[in-house]
Order: sequence, then structure tokens, then C-alpha cells
Amino acid sequence: EQGKNVLFLTTETVRDQVRRRILARHSCLPIFGPGDGLNSRDLKHGTLGPEDKKRFLATVDDFHGNPGYGQSYVAQVPRGASMAYIESKIVRVGRLMHLDLVIMDYLALLRPERKRTTLREELAGTLIAAKQLSTSANDGAGVPFLSPWQVSRAARVEAEQKGSYNLSSTSETSETSNSADTVIGLLAPFDNQSRLAKVKGQVLKHRDGEKANPFEMAV
Repeated sequence: EQGKNVLFLTTETVRDQVRRRILARHSCLPIFGPGDGLNSRDLKHGTLGPEDKKRFLATVDDFHGNPGYGQSYVAQVPRGASMAYIESKIVRVGRLMHLDLVIMDYLALLRPERKRTTLREELAGTLIAAKQLSTSANDGAGVPFLSPWQVSRAARVEAEQKGSYNLSSTSETSETSNSADTVIGLLAPFDNQSRLAKVKGQVLKHRDGEKANPFEMAV
């Protein structure tokens, strides 16, 4: 909607599933009518009703052809890829369009550039490489680079009790809070099976701006 170009790199989820979820989310826009949008599972299994089929076609047509939107490029990251592959992909896609945002799902699954003594050191190396790539991409102009990161089981239990995460909640390495310019915590309901939920968000770190206390979001 903001006219920005986004590269979405996926390791854990196949590209077709990412596309279905993006279209399902796009169908929630008010221009396609009331309701909660399309169910991505119905898209997968071909079980859309007549009205939802119309909504789907309108969604695809708008997503693909609206001149006010930016471009979206979804890339499947091969098994065993490292940050060197991610950098080359960003360079190649950057020749097709100016990149305003790179999303990586997710960094911890990448192969380390070189073998280290512990997993903690390898993950720290990947995070540092991602930060360096973020600041040097786009011919030195940089590009925002976003990736989810797991929390430890103990941190999840503590967050349930306290109602929010803290900077020490991330699993395996403290480099997540050291390298990142912004850290956002998302606390979802435990074992939620519904399509809809209230998620508690929190800006835990913002290097160039204000942090934010927990706030609820409907997703």
C-alpha cells in the first residue's frame, strides 16, 4: 500500500505457501468487502465458496495490477544456503527493482559462513553478517532487513506470567539484541487454534527512537 518494493526470502516455508498467505492477508482490505478475508487453507485445498472465489479473483487482480503498489518478490532459499547466497540474491533482485525492505524467514536456518566451536557462536556470526549486509546493500545506501527469531522455552513461560518479553528472552545468543537496531516482541496466545487472536506487541529496542510498552493487536 505504501508503494514499497519487498524481497521475501523463505527457508522454512515453501514459496507457494507464502504466496497464499500474502494473498489471504491482502484480501482483508476493506475494498474487498466485510469479513475476515480469505482462509489460506481454502486457497490450498480449492474449497472456496462462490463469493470467496469472486473475492479471490478481485484480490489477485488488485495485488498484481494496482499501479499504486510496490512490487513483491518471493524467493525460495535452497537448503544449505549461507549469508553469501542471501547477499547475491539481494544484488540480483536489486537489479530488477529498488529494494525498500528485505524479509528473511528465517536467519537461524542459514548455514554459517565458517564452522565455529558452538551453535551460539555460529548464530552470532550470522546475525553480524546480516547487520553488515543490511547497512551495505543498495550500493551502500542500506536496506531494512527483518527476520523473526525464536525465544527460549523458559522465556516463553516467564512472558506468560509477566505479560511481555524482555531483551534477554531471545534464544541461543545475545547477539540478537546487540546487532539489531530494532527488536519487537510478539506474545501470542498459547496453543491458539483460531484464525483470529489478540497478540501482545512490544518494542523492546529502538536504537534511533522510543521503545513502547506492551500493546494489543488483533491479527
